[in-house]
Amino acid sequence: MRLIRHLVQAAVSNDELPSDGELGQLIGCSERTARQIRLEHGLNRHDLKRWMRQRCDKPQGQDEGILCYTPFAGLWLLVPLIVQSILLPAADLLKWTTKTTVDAWQFVLTLLMWAILGFRRFFHLEDFRHQADLGLALFSGRMKLLSDSTLWRLVHTVKPESEVAFYRTTAAETINPGDPDSAKVVSLDDHVVPSFTKLSPPPLGKTRVPTRGRSYPAFRLASIFDLLTGRFLGLLSRGPHQRLSQVLPDLIAEVRRLKALAAHPTPNQLRIIYDRGGYRGDLFEKLMEDPDLTFLTMACAYAKSVRQWEAIPEKAFVPYTPAGEKHRDLKIADSTTTIRGCRYPIRSIVIRDDTPETKQRWRVLFTNDEKSAPAALDQEYRTRQHHEDAIGEVKHGLSGDCLPKAYWLLREPNEQGERRRTIGTKTSEETTPETHLVAWVKHRSYDLVKDLGAALGNRYAKMQVGTLVRKFIARPGVLRLRGRELWVTLEPFVEHHALAPWLEHINTQRYTIPWLDNLVLRVEIAQEPSGHAALPARIRRLIFANSAQPAPT
Repeated sequence: MRLIRHLVQAAVSNDELPSDGELGQLIGCSERTARQIRLEHGLNRHDLKRWMRQRCDKPQGQDEGILCYTPFAGLWLLVPLIVQSILLPAADLLKWTTKTTVDAWQFVLTLLMWAILGFRRFFHLEDFRHQADLGLALFSGRMKLLSDSTLWRLVHTVKPESEVAFYRTTAAETINPGDPDSAKVVSLDDHVVPSFTKLSPPPLGKTRVPTRGRSYPAFRLASIFDLLTGRFLGLLSRGPHQRLSQVLPDLIAEVRRLKALAAHPTPNQLRIIYDRGGYRGDLFEKLMEDPDLTFLTMACAYAKSVRQWEAIPEKAFVPYTPAGEKHRDLKIADSTTTIRGCRYPIRSIVIRDDTPETKQRWRVLFTNDEKSAPAALDQEYRTRQHHEDAIGEVKHGLSGDCLPKAYWLLREPNEQGERRRTIGTKTSEETTPETHLVAWVKHRSYDLVKDLGAALGNRYAKMQVGTLVRKFIARPGVLRLRGRELWVTLEPFVEHHALAPWLEHINTQRYTIPWLDNLVLRVEIAQEPSGHAALPARIRRLIFANSAQPAPT
């Protein structure tokens, strides 16, 4: 009877209904037993919540007041971008191998919020599951954030085919079918994601991690980046030993597949830029035989190739001084190079550095573009650095390398029948969907935050993701309900005036929040900070009037 009393007391006082686990702790039994007792007495949670809603219903206009304070009120600035995207409709494509009461859109919103705020692990959400941190829960469409165990289970039990459908639907949205230049010039690159573990034998193959200077168990993420828009278009997850030269055909096919899904008028027309990781003779031959593809890449300075470059006549070189170049003694020539594995001579833009004691004398670009000028091709290749910078922003600004493990643990039961002893690991196609899903959500989060910067304009369009999150998103504020409007009042901060055009757009368009019963979103900046308990002059007199320099120790 104590269990029934606790439930009824919570319902009458309009408090949050305790979970079955909490009820079990209160009466000293297991969660399953508490659930069984509750159902035997006909206490259905849905009926109780419906009764509480009917009891608390008030006429419109009387339900005004503060909902909560939140340290991340700036997250609501992204709501228009999320609503306009296909993320929430595509969430319905996600399916799980186990039963769950969590809606797919709640799962996606939680992952988005977790990624944008740069949380490194799922269990970091546990620090914000208190009722005082209601703001993050409301952003995910819930009264309480998903627990780390629930989020972990949903990530690891997603069906592979549904994850692929979600990824391709959301990735195809990044391509504009009405723009013939959309996804026309793309950069292809991969980076190593280490997996630090003490398991023996290592669950993944080892490869060199550039930031550590040694080999660790790892896997690779190969990304597709639109150099014209500065946004990620797609992502593939591969094993540690599949270098860019092996993954490049899959990346090209992926871009064309996404363009076809987006109904682009020229899905096969493509211009790709990549680095030395894709250097391979037979690959160059295949790319040159593709009539709809143009490539531009950096050549490796192998001895055979260097001998050919050294044989170029001096009269073929002309002085070359690109903008921003430190070394001024450069010369450029247009020639061809033959390499092993490729039957065709490859057009080579040969840049020679005659600076004394230079570390890199030869910098050569391979391409099958026969029309563009050598200097123009060099300038175009330099734009690939934007892709490298974007990968770095995802890695450092959004904790992009903090991903679920790309393997499963194989466990055997102990004497009590519990699967506690790890006997090995499993790596297969079934273990990659969770890694790819979380990685893609982080890359998609990059696009959303950069879209916010572009909407603010001026210098904010070029700001890094981590800077935008620190300046505008990780900002405290208050959530208020006024009739059918959700008002987000941000505390004033340095450069808050930059939000003025975006706030005017939000309030003019009156965006509705579909996961909060279609409440209208309104955002404003407070006139003055709410944290000041006294005037600055009074604070100075009370605290600093008798302050002195601390004595040296």
